[in-house]
This record gives sequence, C-alpha cells and structure tokens, in this order.
Amino acid sequence: METESVYDDIYKHIKNLKESMETLEQSGREVPAIRCNLTRIKASVKMLELNISDILEISENDMTS
Repeated sequence: METESVYDDIYKHIKNLKESMETLEQSGREVPAIRCNLTRIKASVKMLELNISDILEISENDMTS
C-alpha cells in the first residue's frame, strides 16, 4: 500500500470519527458525562485531523519537488 493511500485511508477514518461523534452528541446531549467526554473527544479528533492534513500536505509537497 502506498504511503499516500495509507494517509488517505486514515483521513477517512477520522472523518468517520467526526460523524460518529456528531451522532453521539445528538443522542446523548441530555447526559452530562457524554457532553463532558465529547468535549475531550472533539479536541482529540481535531488534533488527529490537523496532524494528518499536515502530513498529507508535506507528502504532496515532496511529490511536486
């Protein structure tokens, strides 16, 4: 498997995490523990998203150099 496709696959999984997180947020909004933990989960997913997008950008720059 090529490195680029590995990162694309990871990015898709992160997108799935975000969608699952939104679903959980809707169904569990009345539960304080879910709201509290979702705040942490959102921050972690955002960091994953930023890290992967940085890697994809670096990877693209290496391919064009």
